Amino acid sequence: MSPKTHLIERLRDLCAQHGVGTVADATASSEENLKQILAGTKLPSGAPRGVGPTLQRRLDAAYPGWSALTSDPPLTTALPTVTRAIASLSRLQWEMIRTALDRLPGNAGVADEVAAMLLPILAAENTKQIRQAA
Repeated sequence: MSPKTHLIERLRDLCAQHGVGTVADATASSEENLKQILAGTKLPSGAPRGVGPTLQRRLDAAYPGWSALTSDPPLTTALPTVTRAIASLSRLQWEMIRTALDRLPGNAGVADEVAAMLLPILAAENTKQIRQAA
C-alpha cells in the first residue's frame, strides 16, 4: 500500500468512525472535498484526489494519531480461518446456506430475506470463529 493510499484508507476509517461532516467541521475542510477524496474523484491532471499536506496538518491537529488507525484486516488475512469454519459446518447447515444462496441469482429483491436466513445459520456455535477471524 502506497503512502498516499494509506492516508486515504486512514481518512476512510476516521470518517467511518466519526462521520464525514464531523471530520470536515473539525478540520475546517469541505465535506464535498473529503467525499471526493474518499470516492477517488480525479483531478484535472487525471490523478485521483488525495490527502494533501494542508489536510494532513489539519487532521493531525484535530485527530492526533489519525494516520495510524487501522482498517479491518483484509479478507485474505481472515480467509483461511473462514474457510476452516465453513468446512466445519454440518451438512444441514451447509444445505441451509446453499438453499439461501440459490435464491439470489436473478432476484435481487430477496437479498434481505436471504441475509435474514443466513444470520442464524452462521451464528451457530461452530462458526463463531468466522467473526473472531475478521
